Amino acid sequence: MAWSLPLLLAGCVSQPVDDAQQRHRPAHDTDEAGLWQMLEREEYKLHTSTAVIRDEALQDYLESVLCRVAPAYCGDIRLYVLRGPHFDAAMAPNGMLLLFSGLLVRLENEAQVAAILGHEVGHYAKRHSLEQWRRLRVRLAAMETASTVMSAGADLAIAVGTAARGSATAGRVLRNAARAQMALHYSFVLATFVEQLAYSREQEREADEYGVSQMVAAGYNPGAAAAVWDHLVQVEVLTEPRPPRFLRSHPLPEDRKQRALSQAAKNRATVPQTGRDYRDRFLAHMAPFRDSWLRVARQGLDPDLQALLMARQRQIGAPEGLVSFHEASMYRVRNGKGDAARAMEALSRAVRSDGCPAEAFRDYGFALWDDMRTAEARRAFEDYLAAAPGAGDRAMVASYVAELQ
Repeated sequence: MAWSLPLLLAGCVSQPVDDAQQRHRPAHDTDEAGLWQMLEREEYKLHTSTAVIRDEALQDYLESVLCRVAPAYCGDIRLYVLRGPHFDAAMAPNGMLLLFSGLLVRLENEAQVAAILGHEVGHYAKRHSLEQWRRLRVRLAAMETASTVMSAGADLAIAVGTAARGSATAGRVLRNAARAQMALHYSFVLATFVEQLAYSREQEREADEYGVSQMVAAGYNPGAAAAVWDHLVQVEVLTEPRPPRFLRSHPLPEDRKQRALSQAAKNRATVPQTGRDYRDRFLAHMAPFRDSWLRVARQGLDPDLQALLMARQRQIGAPEGLVSFHEASMYRVRNGKGDAARAMEALSRAVRSDGCPAEAFRDYGFALWDDMRTAEARRAFEDYLAAAPGAGDRAMVASYVAELQ
């Protein structure tokens, strides 16, 4: 069987694909066309999906950033903003680009959006999805063939070894050969898996470099890419344990941060005029959505990650009233020792700060009432009625005001 592994590995070689051309569409008789058809069926579902955020101003703004950072592919990429808690984005080879609200709510300026978009367009421009898909298909076929051949060899050796029980030495030798054959099979599977992940890391690095170069060409601060990875470092610290470095499909965030800082320094040396972040413009476009996106982003997060999300909002410069309101909600849901007092303190801070949602006054009223501070509770309910004149629970809250007179 010694000939089988080199032969199968030779079959794993995959030819690299060319960069995507503008207005590219695959020929109908290609494997790429089949991949596109599958993705287009999924994209069609987005047209009626309630997960898609349909806001013309937001859409126009994000598409303007996309076209600025990737002008060559502006007409080829269709951008969708989806409600979702995760710090995530995805680029399909047919031009479908997904941005999740959990990502946007954690960014602090337009340059960071450009870093994400530039990275995703890098995958599209380099046709990484197609390349990865083809390589994976070759490997799966090779693994299936290897499994068949090696298992057959092992089965034969075991059968012969069993039949040779009359000769203890012969049987032992053949059974050991069978075990070695199976070990070779599993080693091949693991090697194929690890090599596939390593290739994915190579793609991610290429997309990172492409994104930063596009940022520089568009006049953005290239250091914003490092800030994105820095936040991911903080998230990963709170989500240990991590798999070993060689078994990760993406480069580690700290590695990406250091490469982005190095590339940013190199670009500043050659193009010193770059460095615009456009923070205020970005925050103004995100402001109408921050409250609802934070509600989504908090879903499923453990307390430490929720606390990190709140700290991130303060770092971004989100209104203190909004951040404190969400902190209070976090404490009430956790309901641990001392959390009731922490929620009360956060609500007190929220109603005295800018950007406070109207319902913070109502929640503060309930907390004060539970604490037997009835006069303060009545005032908080009155403030809620003034801040939310069309609230669905207006009659109920008005009855509380009357009861507390």
